[in-house]
Amino acid sequence: MSIGFVVSEANWAIVESGLPDDIHVAFVSHEPKFPSALIEHHRPQALVVEALDEVLTSEMVGEADRHGVVLAALITHAGGERLAADRGVGQLVRQPPDLHTLLSPGNASHPSRPADASGIVVGVWGAAGSPGRTTMALTIGSLLRARGFPVMVVDGDPRGGTIASAWGLLDEVPGFLACTRLAAKGSLDVSEIARLTSRYDSHAGIIDVLTGVSRMIRESEVERDSVATLFDLLRQLYHVVVVDVGSDLPSVSPAGAERTTDAQRVSGNLVSAADHIVAVIDATPSGITRFSRAHDDLRSALDHEEVTYLLNGVDRSRRALKDEALIHEALRRFASLRDYVTIPRDDSSARQALTLGLSLLDVAPKSPILVALEPLIERLSQRMPKPAHLTTRPEPQERERATRFSVKNTLTLLGKLAPLR
Repeated sequence: MSIGFVVSEANWAIVESGLPDDIHVAFVSHEPKFPSALIEHHRPQALVVEALDEVLTSEMVGEADRHGVVLAALITHAGGERLAADRGVGQLVRQPPDLHTLLSPGNASHPSRPADASGIVVGVWGAAGSPGRTTMALTIGSLLRARGFPVMVVDGDPRGGTIASAWGLLDEVPGFLACTRLAAKGSLDVSEIARLTSRYDSHAGIIDVLTGVSRMIRESEVERDSVATLFDLLRQLYHVVVVDVGSDLPSVSPAGAERTTDAQRVSGNLVSAADHIVAVIDATPSGITRFSRAHDDLRSALDHEEVTYLLNGVDRSRRALKDEALIHEALRRFASLRDYVTIPRDDSSARQALTLGLSLLDVAPKSPILVALEPLIERLSQRMPKPAHLTTRPEPQERERATRFSVKNTLTLLGKLAPLR
């Protein structure tokens, strides 16, 4: 196995002394820039880059992708995993045996989708202003899992994912971004998805999660073809994939089209690749206004008519009856919308779920929100594939967090795990 290294001089001596005998060092660079000439000359099978801010840059990640090189982050300090996550690098090297996982046979290509695979992708969208999109995505996933369907939840919000914190998942690897990067290189397969998947253990059963990233996502990291490849593979593995697609969408107006952002393009790619869209509307005057302005953008991004609208946070108290009537009239007049599901307010349960890092179903199984969502859950359930049409889902791999390449523990670590050269 031939591997190139971009490592600081201080740590290279430690790393080199612990390398397994079957690892061929193609080259070593101590410069914090992409070694393009070295890669073209030596043609290594993989590139290991030390997770330092001045070394593992976004530019280096992009260059590695363009050269088709398998990239891994070498973790040498406490903040290395977070930096790798921010750069969208899912392959991590903490100890010598990790080098053997970089080029496993399963990474060679991704399988094509069988003609009869019919798992569905449900994109959950909402206009800007916190209409409750993430809460609805997690609750829909929980209710479908409670019916016995294998469920994957994907945090695709390009402005920064929140699903990991909402469900108390401490995984620092951004599964969604790492999967799309692997898909772009033709290296995404079932084993990689299992490696990058986190798990939420609910009362309804295990729900798999591809977590998001805390920073803004660039379009080059989540291209349309990469999204299609990821979704095609997930359709083989799960009955339903629920995706938080964010709020931004490409504008249909000429002026807005000239200022299209990366976040808009990413969300547009996710919306267009989904089989069914759940549009969440904040049941307030400002929420209705924002939705009405973005509704045309949503319709333009869609390739189908499979949309369910949720009017979220409806106050059913007597004093709010007049406001509810005004909201219904505003939706009819400004968005030409008459067919939607009203979701009642249940602030106490929602706050409790957020505080505890649990799903709404686990915290308040009798919440009126769950009752109101049942018609949608029934509609989606009728579209689920038969189990025989799905590939067997692999168990997500446990990620070890201890033992890293570091100045303090390396001598002890290498004495236990690898023979010194």
